[in-house]
Order: sequence, then C-alpha cells, then structure tokens
Amino acid sequence: LRRITSLPGSEVNLAISPDGKKFVFSANTDGKYDLYSINWEGGELKRLTTCGVAPSQIKFDKKGKKLFYLSKGTLNSISAEGKDKEKLAFSAKMKIDHRAERAQKFDEAWMTLNEHFYDPNFHGIDWDAMKMKYRLLALKAGTITEFNNVVSMMLGELNASHLGIRGPDEGPRVSTGMLGLRFDEAYRSEGLKIKSVLPNSPCDKEESQVYPGEILIAINSTKITNTTNIHQLLNDEVGEKVEIEIQDKTKKSRSLVVRPISKGEFNNLEYDRWVNAKRKLVDKLSNGKLGYVHIRGMSMPSVEQFEMELYSVAHGKDGLIIDVRNNGGGSTADIMLAMLAVKPHAYTIPRGGGKGYPQGRIPSYYWSKPIVAMCNEWSFSNAEIFPHAIKGLKRGKVVGAPTGGLVISTGGIRLIDGASFRVPFRGWYALYSGLDQELNGCIPDVIIWEQPGDAAKGIDRQLERAVEELLKECR
Repeated sequence: LRRITSLPGSEVNLAISPDGKKFVFSANTDGKYDLYSINWEGGELKRLTTCGVAPSQIKFDKKGKKLFYLSKGTLNSISAEGKDKEKLAFSAKMKIDHRAERAQKFDEAWMTLNEHFYDPNFHGIDWDAMKMKYRLLALKAGTITEFNNVVSMMLGELNASHLGIRGPDEGPRVSTGMLGLRFDEAYRSEGLKIKSVLPNSPCDKEESQVYPGEILIAINSTKITNTTNIHQLLNDEVGEKVEIEIQDKTKKSRSLVVRPISKGEFNNLEYDRWVNAKRKLVDKLSNGKLGYVHIRGMSMPSVEQFEMELYSVAHGKDGLIIDVRNNGGGSTADIMLAMLAVKPHAYTIPRGGGKGYPQGRIPSYYWSKPIVAMCNEWSFSNAEIFPHAIKGLKRGKVVGAPTGGLVISTGGIRLIDGASFRVPFRGWYALYSGLDQELNGCIPDVIIWEQPGDAAKGIDRQLERAVEELLKECR
C-alpha cells in the first residue's frame, strides 16, 4: 500500500473508476467536505465541487464517465472531470414486510452479540435460550419503540454495560429554546421570578440584560400564569427572535428581544459556570495553593483542554485536583495519564532563575507534583479506567463515590432498518487487582457520599475532602 494524497483534514467515501485509473473521494481540506479526484499514481489532483456539498454514496457509472452522489438529501450527478453538475429528480417505492423485517432485525442483533460480545460465556447467561425467550415477543411488537423495548429486555439479561438499541426515529423531533434563566421555585404570584441568570446566555447580553429578582411575565405576548408551560412557548424557537416581557423590582415592565439557544449550548454554558464555581472553591479552601481541573469527557477536545489548563490553571500550584465526576467516558484516559506519569530525571536553573524544566523538551506538558483524582457514581467507562489507573499506579489518592463498573470497549452496527445497535467487544482488567472492570467499579481511597440538598445549598463535601487530602500531600 502507498499513500497517494497529502491533503490536510479527512478523506472519506472512496470510489474507484471501472478501469482502476481514477480515485474519487470526499475531503474537507478547507473545513467543508467536497468532491475530489486523483489518478492512481497520485497525480492530477482536482477539486470537482465547491461550497461544501458533503457528498456521500459516491458511485461511477459503468463507463466511468459520470459520477453519482448524495448531497444533503438530494441525488446529484457530475462528469468525472467536474463538469455538468446537476440535481436529479427521483422517486422510489418499496414494499416492506414488517414482520419479516423485524425477524431479520432481531436475528442480526442476536447474532452480532453471539459472535462479538467480549465474554464468550455471556456473563453466565445461556444466550441461545435468550433468543428463544424473546424472539416471538419481538415479532409481535406493534411499533419500533415496542420492538426496541423487547430487545432491550433481552440485552438486560446480560447484566452488562455499553449495550443498547436505538431508532430509527418514528417522528420529527422538536428543539426547545433556552433563555438561560433559573427561577425561584418558592415564588407563587403571576409570572416567574428569576433566581439567577446564566453567564453569557441570551438574557446576559448588554442589549437584553435580565437581573435576579425580576419577573418574567410574558413570552411573545403570551402571559405567564401558574399553569403556563414556558418550554412549550419556546419550541422551535432556537436562534429565532423572541420577545420577552420583564418586570423589575419597581413593577415597571420592559420588552426585550432575545434569541434562545439550544439545550446543547445551554449545557455548555452551565458546565463553564459549574467548573468556575468549583475552581473558586478550591482556591478559597487551599488559600491558592491548589489547582483544579475537571475533565468533561474522554475525548480529544478534553485532552486539549486538559493540557491547556495544566499551563493556565495548575502551573505554579503545589498540588492538583483532577475531577472526572459526571464524565460519561470516551477513549483518551491513557493520553492524560501520560502527562501525569512522567518521572523527571533532572531540573534546570537559568541564571537568576529558579528550579524548573523546559516544557518544550517533552511531547506534552507534564505534571509530576501531588494529585488527587475524583470520581462518582456518574463517572462511566473510560472515566472509570482513569481513577482505576491513578489508584493502581499509586499516582495519588482517589476521593469521591464508587463508580458503577461500566467498562467495556464498544462498537456498533446498523441493523436492517437503520437502527443503531451497540456491540461491546473488549474487556478491561485492572493490572493491580486482575479484576474485570466491568461490574467492578473503582473504589475510592476516601469514600464520601453527597447528601440530599447539597447541590441546592452549594455544598460539595467530596471536593472539600479532596482539598483536605491533597493539602496533606503538599506539606
């Protein structure tokens, strides 16, 4: 094999001409996916489309003169030289025997796990018997949701994580806009009393600033009563202009125009607020001696954020709290561990300076000072592997609540109707104990359980104990 392209970005959806002399593919060299061609020797690179048509399902005709591809829901054709591009009208009908389709769908799901589930003993379950137990019931399902529920029951027999079946969707989804306001649940008069405003949200702008203690009394001229569902008023309003009416503490009203954000954008802003609050708490409790970083997910963006914060947050501190609570997992624990497991072999002293080491001499920033890792019952998968490793490598103490033991490498397939189906294929075993991390969560060195009402009161007893333990290490 020899690489014939040298483009930045990704190259996907390869199609080869019938004579084998031309390759056509989709690439995002400028951030947008378009169609490219190149000859089999790596010459004559040519861009066939522009403006990010996002081509997929690329096919040559039998003579190799014309290309067909899907683009954003439309069928298109273009000559192999990039000329005569056009959209093609089409219609297609297909008769589906739903009972036969569901039989095929069930058999695909059962068979895939039969061949690929990480434990050949299926956690002690007779997997053949499960097929007999659930297949007939699945075939009687009246809807996709019912069918998937039956399959989920069968998967539940395995008592394993990283399993699941989803879709295809049976109807349109509705996106609800978010204003970035939290309301006082004890307030009982007309409207909704604002308890807090999320930083950088739609109601935290210079032209649409809302303040705690004010009252939201209307959305798009609809008055808010004790029975109004404001989420319903904000359905399909993400990014759209919405008029809200606010009453200040003097009973004076004003109208503001805002553009609600999506739930995902809201979650990002709320996450930033949460991390900043935790960081301020650590700084206060440690008198500025300790740094705090939270790893949101085990992904490359989180790795980049982690390394950046080792510079911006941890540098110069005596110790570091690394928090993976509420982290859903991913695959990058080893990259982050590599930054924590470096063993210094020397130190440098420039003229007039103090001890240090040139960070540019190593592949990534490293941290060799004391740490405490934090986890809880909402740390899943790769976010369980991380504290397992910290504990097993004796790199530092782990503080928090035991994790659930939900650790299997997983993949997925598409079933016949487009449903997604997860396939756990590889187990993880703790080197220091030999235990399968599936069903054996990380047990912290110091177990601290949150108590009812803690979050509402702004209490984080786990983080407080983590600071206490790390300060002991830094003395």
